[in-house]
Amino acid sequence: MVKTFTRFAIIAGFGFRCYFFAVIWPQFAGFYQFLGQVFIKLVNMVIIPLIFPIIVVAVASVIGKKSFGKMLTKTLLYFFAVTTAITLLFVFSSYYLGFGKGVNIGQTGGNIDGIANNVQLSEFLLGFIPSNIVKSISEGSLLPIIVFLLFFSWLWNW
Repeated sequence: MVKTFTRFAIIAGFGFRCYFFAVIWPQFAGFYQFLGQVFIKLVNMVIIPLIFPIIVVAVASVIGKKSFGKMLTKTLLYFFAVTTAITLLFVFSSYYLGFGKGVNIGQTGGNIDGIANNVQLSEFLLGFIPSNIVKSISEGSLLPIIVFLLFFSWLWNW
């Protein structure tokens, strides 16, 4: 009973807030956009310090065990399956629901010819390996940080 009421209160409060600020008080939209950007930046600021010790401890504790290959395969399959499912869900839903139709983002007649023609596989793969871990952390490049952490935790356990 309490869970049902709590869910109803959350949904009703969210709906009232959306209606109130979108219809009755639209002049606060800029302020809420600013708050949303602050929230996203704060989340990005916290992600790397949280991920660093988790990956180091997890890989260092598992790397010597026989089940490492099985767990790695399951993890990668799960990651790719979930990522593909979420990507397909949002691509199709945005296409059918028409997200962004009529929005003017200031571009007129963009040309995308030759965007992927100049990418070499070796350069793409070298982008995974950080040349400077501090620079990768300051830029928020998560993939090079994860590659560094994998090597770091493997050497730590060695």
